[in-house]
Amino acid sequence: SVYDYLPEFPRKKYDFSTRQVAGHIAGIRHYRAGEFLYNRRYETVYEGLHYIENDSLLFEPGTNYTYSTYGWNLLSAVLEKAGGKTYLELLDEEVLQPLGLEKTHAEWNDQIIPYRARFYSRVNEEIKNAPYVDNSVKWAGGGLLSTADDLVKFGEAFMKPGYLKESTLEEWTRSLVLNDGSLTNYGFGWRSGKHRENLEWFGHSGGAVGGTSWLVIYPKEQVVVAVIANSDQVRFGDVPFEVGALFMEEN
Repeated sequence: SVYDYLPEFPRKKYDFSTRQVAGHIAGIRHYRAGEFLYNRRYETVYEGLHYIENDSLLFEPGTNYTYSTYGWNLLSAVLEKAGGKTYLELLDEEVLQPLGLEKTHAEWNDQIIPYRARFYSRVNEEIKNAPYVDNSVKWAGGGLLSTADDLVKFGEAFMKPGYLKESTLEEWTRSLVLNDGSLTNYGFGWRSGKHRENLEWFGHSGGAVGGTSWLVIYPKEQVVVAVIANSDQVRFGDVPFEVGALFMEEN
């Protein structure tokens, strides 16, 4: 239960587990209108949870799937309690340093980050500078800067055992099952599917104010594709999958 780690988090009608939160089947809501444009600095992960602390769950956990960035913010607070360190410290020690992701950073707006791109928004087909946001409210749900190279390195770590155990890889990438037996096509932080009916993949898209991304991993073919843009409202469509097909025999 999430409450084993965060007993101070307001109780909901139903109990729910970290497993359910990670797979977006706990019933925690996603953004509401205007909540994407954060501009306040949050000193702690838990402080940013005030957006959902008094909200009811959307459904009984395990009965439905709904994507929730707030759910992953909550999960990062659980990690802090379990790990005894801040989320960004855990991220650095357990992910960034071991994988050599030197160009992946938390997006602190008051720091100089070399080679940080400018961000743009598309408004009524007109390109404008993206509005100011402060992503300290959601490090785990979209508060990082990275490059295509680092995303590919990250993806490579999930193609085969080594960085993680084989059982962990299988657990994280396997679709969760709802109470009625239906699949969500989502594991723990990873979507999954098939391209051209025979190429199994897992990965994730990302959208933020001024940025869009897609990371696709083909574990059997040992191919990783990362596509990023310094603009929001970008629709990649099948581009990541078609690029991946160029590097595989089944194209």
